[in-house]
Amino acid sequence: MARRLRLSTGVMPTQIETTLLDLVNTMTDLTESETEVLATVTHLVNSGKVVLRGNFAGQAIPTR
Repeated sequence: MARRLRLSTGVMPTQIETTLLDLVNTMTDLTESETEVLATVTHLVNSGKVVLRGNFAGQAIPTR
């Protein structure tokens, strides 16, 4: 997802807008475990590096 954006524009965006489904699918392709997917998605969303759109627009992911 980010790689495609960088290749098409030549610049890495400071924030990426995507759906939760697209983010999870991309992270699943790039990581080796479900735990890693969950940790990475949670970090990206809660840090503001990824902004969710669609059904989960504006939502944070709760942590323990």
